[in-house]
Order: sequence, then structure tokens, then C-alpha cells
Amino acid sequence: MKFLLFFCLIFSSSLYSQLSGDISVDKREVISDIIYHSVGKHPGILVFDIAVNRKGKVTGCTLNKSLSTIRNTPMMIDNKNKILTELTFAPSNSAPEFHQGRVTLNFNILIKETEN
Repeated sequence: MKFLLFFCLIFSSSLYSQLSGDISVDKREVISDIIYHSVGKHPGILVFDIAVNRKGKVTGCTLNKSLSTIRNTPMMIDNKNKILTELTFAPSNSAPEFHQGRVTLNFNILIKETEN
């Protein structure tokens, strides 16, 4: 039963995990995606503002401190690097030189069931 509750929690939080901003409004296709929800030591969200060049490469990634709830620096750095290296979009000559967007990553903690 606890597993089902945990699964529902992960699934419901993934509904809010997303790309947003101009890059989403313009429906820029994602070529290489990342996982937007995960289990971690610290529950909460990390929000990054990104810039994507016309070739589809994420060239800028800045933590949005006012929207993020996680303050763990190693976690921030790891996920920033993941976005910069793994997230890519379709090339587009009609896109702005630096297409702006926002990436929201959700983290939940895994609660282990103990035996009595």
C-alpha cells in the first residue's frame, strides 16, 4: 500500500515537471530529453532558466533561486550539468538566437518500510 502511495506521489509530481517559457510556447522539439522527476535526499524542486541556441544546444543554465526550494549545492551543480550536457532541442533557423525557457525538476524522498 505504501508503494502505491509513493508511486502516486511520484506520478502526480511529474505532472508539474516540465519545460516552460518561450521554448515551450513555440513548441521547440526536444531531441534528447532528461528525467524531470527523481528520488533524492532532499525533497523539493530545482528550477533552472535556460537558453538554447539555433543548433539546439543548451548554452546557458542558471538556477532560479526564487522558484527553487532545494538549497543543496552539489544537487544544484549535478542537475545543472545534466541539463547542459544531456538536454538538446531540434535545430531551428527561425528560433531566436538564444531561445529562452525554464526547466523544473521535482525530487521526492524514498521512504523505506521497516519491519516491526
